[in-house]
Amino acid sequence: MDIEFTPASSTPPEAFGFAPEPIRGGRNGSKTLPIVLAAIVGLLAGAAGGAFLGARRADNHWESLYDQALGQVAQLESESASWKQSSEEFEDQLQDLQKDVEASVGDLDNPRFVLWNSCGAGPLAGCSLTPGYEYVGGVPDTFTYYLSFRSTVPVTVRIMTTHDYVCWKSGYCAAHWVWWEDFTTLNNGVFHDAEGCGGYLAVFTSKQAGTLYPDVRITRNPSAVPTGACA
Repeated sequence: MDIEFTPASSTPPEAFGFAPEPIRGGRNGSKTLPIVLAAIVGLLAGAAGGAFLGARRADNHWESLYDQALGQVAQLESESASWKQSSEEFEDQLQDLQKDVEASVGDLDNPRFVLWNSCGAGPLAGCSLTPGYEYVGGVPDTFTYYLSFRSTVPVTVRIMTTHDYVCWKSGYCAAHWVWWEDFTTLNNGVFHDAEGCGGYLAVFTSKQAGTLYPDVRITRNPSAVPTGACA
C-alpha cells in the first residue's frame, strides 16, 4: 500500500484572514508608548477641565445662596426695626389708655363710676328741691354706694328696699331704712348692704325749696355672701 504525503502549503496565513500576533516588548513594543501616554494625558486634562467647571458651578451655586441669605437677613433686620417701632408706639398707646381708664373708672378689678351728679343741665346747675317731692334712684347690687352732696337747704337721704319704700309711701306697713337726716353738706356717706343684695333705693327729700348738688358714686365690690336685707 502506497502512502502519499502532501507537502505543507506555502500559502501565508494572511491569505486565510489571520493576522500574525504583534511581537510585544523589545524595540517594536516601544512604538506604542507615546500613544498610551498621549491618551493618559488627554484623560487627565479632560478630568481637570471637568473638575474646574464643576468647581465654578459649585462656587456660583453657593454664592447665589449666600446672596439670598444676606437679602433675607437685611429684610429681617428691617422688619425687626419696624416691629420695634410699632411695639413702642403700641406701648405708648397702652399707657395712655391705662391713664384714661384710671382717670375715669380707676382700678379695672374694682371700677368706680359716677352714678348721679346732675339733673340734665350739668353739675353746676344742680337739681331743684320742692317740699313733698323726692328724687328716687337705684342702688346697684354688687357695688359699694358712696353718697356726697351739698344743698342750699337741709336734705334727708333714706336708703331702703323696694318693699320698705311701698310701706313708707302707703303707710300700710312698717318701713325700715338707713338715713342721713337734714344735711346741707355730706361727704362720702357709705352704704355696703347692696354689695350682696339687690332691690335697694335711695330717696332724697327736703322740707324746703332749694337746690341740691349731688355727687353719688359707686365702686364695684361684690360680696361673697348675702348682705343687708338678703342676709
